[in-house]
Order: sequence, then C-alpha cells, then structure tokens
Amino acid sequence: MTDVTDLPDSTLPGATLPEARRPGARPPGARAVPIVPVIPAGPEPAIAAGAEAGETGRRPMSMLYRNGLALVVNSGLSSLLGAGFWVVAARDASAEAVGVGTALVSALAAMAALSQMSIGGALTTFLPRAGAHQRRLVLYSYAGAVGLSFVLGGAFALVAPHISSSFKVLASVGATLGFTLAVTVWAVFALQDLVLTALRRAPWLPLENSLYSAAKFILLLALGSGTTALALFTVWVVPAGIAALCVSGLLFGKVLR
Repeated sequence: MTDVTDLPDSTLPGATLPEARRPGARPPGARAVPIVPVIPAGPEPAIAAGAEAGETGRRPMSMLYRNGLALVVNSGLSSLLGAGFWVVAARDASAEAVGVGTALVSALAAMAALSQMSIGGALTTFLPRAGAHQRRLVLYSYAGAVGLSFVLGGAFALVAPHISSSFKVLASVGATLGFTLAVTVWAVFALQDLVLTALRRAPWLPLENSLYSAAKFILLLALGSGTTALALFTVWVVPAGIAALCVSGLLFGKVLR
C-alpha cells in the first residue's frame, strides 16, 4: 500500500497546484499580453470582391458589344455606299461598262476571299492570346494571303477571257497583271479588317470604309462621262490599296509594335 505522504501534491485531496503549474498561469517574470478580441469578418469583403469581379466581368463584355455594334454599322455602311457607287456610275457610264465592271469587282472579291482560306476565324481565336507572337502571326497571315491571291488572280486573268466574253478586257498583258495585283491588294484590304476585328479594334472599320468610299466617289466624279469598265474597276481598287498601306502601317507601327 502506498503511503499518502509519498503521493504528489496534486493528488492529495484539497491540494492546490503551484502558481506556475496552474492552467493559464504566467511563468515568473513573464509580461502580460493584452488579449485583443477577434471580430469575425462581416459581409463587406465578400461584397467588395463580388463587386470587383462584376466589374472585371463587365469590361470584356462591353468590349464585345462595341466590336459587334461596329461590325454591324460597318456592314450597313459598306452595303449602302457600295450600292450608291454603282448608282452614280450608271449615270455616266454605259450599261455594258457597268455590267463588265460589276463582273470584274465580283471576281476580285471572290478570288480575294478564296486566298484568305477562312483565316478570319483562326485570327479571332488565336490572335488575342498570341501575346508577343501577334506580330509574327499577322505577318504569316499576310504572306499566305498575298502569295495565294497572286496565284489565284493570275490564273483567273489568264483563263477567264477564254471562258466568258465579259472578261475579254483582261486579254491584254497589262490588264492581266493589273487584275492580279488588284486581287492581291484586295486580299490585304480584306484581311486587315479581320485583324482589326480580332484585336478588338473593330470601331476603326466604319471610319476606314467611310473614307474609302468617299475616295471612290471623288475619283468616280473626276472621271466624268464615258467611263469604261476598266476605269470603274481601277476606281474601286486604288483607294483600297491606299487604305491597305495606311492601316497596315498603323498595325505594324503602333498596334503590334
């Protein structure tokens, strides 16, 4: 049997622990640390975070709305001004010249569209996330469109006069080279619109096409009466070449720098 005198003090009935061994007691010489009550966080941080997330979620959506609205406006202006061009041309040119000029412009647009190989969807998907490779991606797109449009335009200019009488104006060497270069110019002119759209710069398009259409009307009025089909075709293409040089210079000099 164990004697009670051999047990520790803590086991004796009514015994008290030493001051240093009590729960929560300070060791000798320790400084008192004030107890600061912890207040649980309220709903304000969550509301702020939600508001911030809502703002960041609205910014890209508003940008998409602006680009979509700009594309709708650009499409409407292009259709209206394009139809107005042929209405004005019909007043000074013969019906045959207007018909052949319309056929040449339609062939021009078709060859340029084929040379792009539906690259617009790829640019819209990959160009915004290309980062430092955006410039290279646009250059490769330009190079592919220019090379293919040159081949398609030259092939059409060589074959079309032997198939349809509407394209006999392309039988000469000068007209063949001119149509080939025109297809190349139009391919770049159309491709840069796709690049601007992919870079979320579509609001530039209505301004660009409005200035292009205004230049067409000025040249058309300067030609006067007796306008030929090749003259109408030239009036349609030359302002596009000037616009392609200006916009592409702005793209590679500032936007994609």
